[in-house]
Amino acid sequence: MITRKKILTAAAAVGMAFTCLLSGAGSAAAGTNGQKLYFHQVYSQPHATYSVLVQGYNEQGRWVTGCFNTEGAEWKTLDGWWWVGQVAYSTYPFYNCQGTRIYSNTAQVPKDQGSQDWVVIQG
Repeated sequence: MITRKKILTAAAAVGMAFTCLLSGAGSAAAGTNGQKLYFHQVYSQPHATYSVLVQGYNEQGRWVTGCFNTEGAEWKTLDGWWWVGQVAYSTYPFYNCQGTRIYSNTAQVPKDQGSQDWVVIQG
């Protein structure tokens, strides 16, 4: 009985360690292999930006497209995504990248920039 309990406990510990390793690898690895985007709304007339569409390569070298709702905030971190190289982005007056595009531009995102892990994009 004690042996079975020890085996189950050890298996659970290994499983938890493996899960922590996998869940932490993305952000730790991306800090030196891509950057997050931080959106700054500077063009609020005649429409405030409520979403941003971003296209480019992620930290794994895959071409991806993401739509991020900004809630009309002046500053908004575009969470959960890491970018490398040139990205194209467009701003929209409604949630979920709906409506007529307000503004479009590109930004260069370095693979590594030392202690920072984000790049500001403006729209």
